[in-house]
Amino acid sequence: RGCGLTVGALSAAHFASDVLTVLDLAHNDIRGTLDVSGWPASLRELYLQHNAISGMDGAACLDGLEVLDVRNNELERLGRCAGPMRRLRVLLASRNRLVEVDGAYLTGGALEHLDLSENSALYAGGSPPPDLSRCAALRVAELGRCGLSPAPPPVHHGLVRIHLHDNVITSLDGLLPPADGGPSAPGFFSSLTEVHLTNNRIHALPHLPSSSFWGRLPSLSTLDLRDNDLETLPSALGYIAPLRKILTEGNRLRGPLRSNDAGDVDKLKRTLRNRGNWVPPEGHGDKFLPSEGGGAGPPPNQDKKTERAAHRRTVLDACTSGTLQVRPPIGDPAALPPGLLSVLA
Repeated sequence: RGCGLTVGALSAAHFASDVLTVLDLAHNDIRGTLDVSGWPASLRELYLQHNAISGMDGAACLDGLEVLDVRNNELERLGRCAGPMRRLRVLLASRNRLVEVDGAYLTGGALEHLDLSENSALYAGGSPPPDLSRCAALRVAELGRCGLSPAPPPVHHGLVRIHLHDNVITSLDGLLPPADGGPSAPGFFSSLTEVHLTNNRIHALPHLPSSSFWGRLPSLSTLDLRDNDLETLPSALGYIAPLRKILTEGNRLRGPLRSNDAGDVDKLKRTLRNRGNWVPPEGHGDKFLPSEGGGAGPPPNQDKKTERAAHRRTVLDACTSGTLQVRPPIGDPAALPPGLLSVLA
């Protein structure tokens, strides 16, 4: 680390050992393509951050890695692997020039911490987001400034923290994969405690009375919504007991919601609960706060027009992004208004 090494000074001969497990080459002057073919298969941790590496050849020989840190380089691709990296627990690749990450880095099953932030072209231009719903061990995902649009990646219910700031996300539809079996289905409730969405283009959160989105987030403690286009907030946020931080500066919130921008979370949550009752998932009311006023309905001065506009915008966004899912109750096709079916057709 920090020895002024260049790529010409590195070869497999320098690392001819079958017992070497940790190699730290960070903060050197390694430039261009780094050939790692022939490096010992015994390596478990490889630190290459803060160099000027533009490519890595022979990465298939490193399928035993548990930690790979390539932050602050000039990589355009995380190269092809022989197969899923089944031991990889930590992948840190922020602040590169990535346009492609081989799926083998994400599908090994052991990944706990993923950082692909500050790679603005990675998912730009409509490229599909990474499917993290199968990453059962993943606890932290950092995907800020990755060009994600219009929807975030689907995540596994075990994920604890996700950073999605500085993207072009317009809707949260798809963040939680479907759990068709209801609250009794495995994976219905998410472990998410922090969701960071600063500086996107979100103008409506899951808001429809039929939405179970917020009911699947009983552990949520931090929701960062700064610098979006929100005009209102869903009442459901007022019922999530652990939620202690709701950041809304830089939106277009109106009335009493706007007056709470300064940060009185308890007051904001009471305001949201007073706007109307929200029904938690059946059989799990103990995970959420009770209604204000013993279950009284919304006050007469509730801004119904703003709510209806948010609902319409949510549906239109879902239609545009192709994420709208219409699920009438089983055996009750009449539950779908003919007018809606006509418009969707």
